Amino acid sequence: MKRIAFFLPNLDGGGAERVAVNLLKGMSEKDVFLDLVLANAQGPYLNQVPKRVQLINLKAGRVINSLVPLSHYLHKNQPDALFSHLSHANVIAVLARKLAGTKTKLVLVEHNTLSVAKSKLFRSRFVPLFMKWLYPQA
Repeated sequence: MKRIAFFLPNLDGGGAERVAVNLLKGMSEKDVFLDLVLANAQGPYLNQVPKRVQLINLKAGRVINSLVPLSHYLHKNQPDALFSHLSHANVIAVLARKLAGTKTKLVLVEHNTLSVAKSKLFRSRFVPLFMKWLYPQA
C-alpha cells in the first residue's frame, strides 16, 4: 500500500491548514497510509484530523528546526509522496529530501502570491531566493 505524507508547520487555523485537513479527510477513505507531519502539533484543526491518519509531531519549534527531523522521517518511512504546504515549509521539504537521500516525490503547494506576501520578515526576503534555487529540484 502507498504511503502519502503531508508536511505543515502546524494546524494553527489558516487556509492552508484547512485545505490540508480537507485533503486528508478525503484521502482517508482510500486504500493508502497517510501521515501528517507537523513541525509542531498544535492548532484548532488538530481535532479534525481523521483517526486513520498517523500524526507525527517533530517538536521542532520553528519550521527551520524541522529540517533534520523531517529528513529522518523521510529516510525511515520512505513515503511515496510528500505534500508540503506553505513556502518556508516547502523549502525545508526539498532540503530534507536531499538530506534523506530518498526518492519521495514532492508536491509543493503554494497558498500565496509571492508579490502579495512580501513583508519585512527575514523569511519573506530569503524564502523566494531559496524557492528559485530549490523548487526545480522537487
